[in-house]
Amino acid sequence: MSRMTGTVSRGIRCPIFKEGDDLVKIIPDTIIEAGHKRKIVIEGKRIYPKSLYNSEQEIAYDLYRLMNNRDEPIEYDEDEIDRCLEDVQAELSITYGQDQLQAIKDAIKSPVFLLTGGPGTGKTTILRGITEVYMKLNNKRTVLVGLAFLSICAFWQMYDNVVPLILTKTFHLNETFSGAIMAADNILALFLLPFFGTLSDRTNTKLGKRTPYILGGTLAAVILLNILPLLDNSYYSAASAGKMIAFIVVLGLLLISMGTYRSPAVALMPDVTPKPLRSRANAIINLMGAVGGIIYLAIAAVMYPNSKVLGLDHVNYQPLF
Repeated sequence: MSRMTGTVSRGIRCPIFKEGDDLVKIIPDTIIEAGHKRKIVIEGKRIYPKSLYNSEQEIAYDLYRLMNNRDEPIEYDEDEIDRCLEDVQAELSITYGQDQLQAIKDAIKSPVFLLTGGPGTGKTTILRGITEVYMKLNNKRTVLVGLAFLSICAFWQMYDNVVPLILTKTFHLNETFSGAIMAADNILALFLLPFFGTLSDRTNTKLGKRTPYILGGTLAAVILLNILPLLDNSYYSAASAGKMIAFIVVLGLLLISMGTYRSPAVALMPDVTPKPLRSRANAIINLMGAVGGIIYLAIAAVMYPNSKVLGLDHVNYQPLF
């Protein structure tokens, strides 16, 4: 922080003091009065205007917070940064020098970056490059994260549409039992989502915090999801209580596997996205979720139109799953 000093020079009029005043006596009294009125801050032998003191304290706090951030750093691949830089230069019709390119890379990879330079040295151009590269890098990551959200929304769309039909038409359960089974996912979600979300927060592997749960949950869900139509078709061919129980058990395991990666998948977006870009990233993954639901509805409409399934005793949903 800079030390505030005051001088009175010849040729400069100072309205506070009059000619002939004893400055040695007046200045201390003036400082004491300003201190009482909280217009200045006295710290040891240093005196600061209050506004500058507060601003510098906030800057120092923010720098300390950024340099000691406990969150995992967001790491970007060097080749990926280079590709984005090439795209940005082509889009903006700009050719950056080596020093400027290095400055942009350092800014992307550093928690705190200070860019200095005189007028006309290209600071604004570099800042624009940093912003554009940042946006491109995070858009790509957000889309990859959104694929998990897309699969989740597509699954629930299919679950809510197909499973009730299997329960009522193949297993001939009444609406009360069917509704109770369908409500199980909401009950399980009350316990599974916070549990696996917290567990993933405390996990630390080479794959990261969330990835093991996303990969494991997705793999289990795919396997279990394809077992359901097999049991459905088998029960229709030769009904038995054991097959019905097996279907319900597999359905429960499927819901647990979905709960395993549902919270980590949603939490992954803030992990890999800087705070200023999270609102935009959230909009992208929600859009991809809606796209997942639309994709399922489009596929179902093509594969199982009403003209094809109307009047059938049993529908084979294996291709859809």
